Amino acid sequence: QWSENKKYHKAIKKDAKLPEKLLQLQEAISGYVTENRLNNVLSKIGEVTYKDFGRVLGMFQKDIVDDFRKDFATTLADLDKKEAKLVTSSISKAATKLVDEAIF
Repeated sequence: QWSENKKYHKAIKKDAKLPEKLLQLQEAISGYVTENRLNNVLSKIGEVTYKDFGRVLGMFQKDIVDDFRKDFATTLADLDKKEAKLVTSSISKAATKLVDEAIF
């Protein structure tokens, strides 16, 4: 119940051109986009307004990527920079939606 790595949603744009390994990593990182993780980020800031949207989103995404890199360090080491960026940037839309819902 309190896990920060529980699947929030599986809405990842699946690109048939990407190798299966990258698709699996994209799915894995989407599991880090959770309300509990966002609440932890928000608790570090205090009261937020819509003016804080960019700051909150940046902190949220950094927290996601940092924990994901810790958990999948060996797997990510096998990827080149472009592939790693494809994996980590795949959470942008889901993270933005969750932050938007939390602030409004």
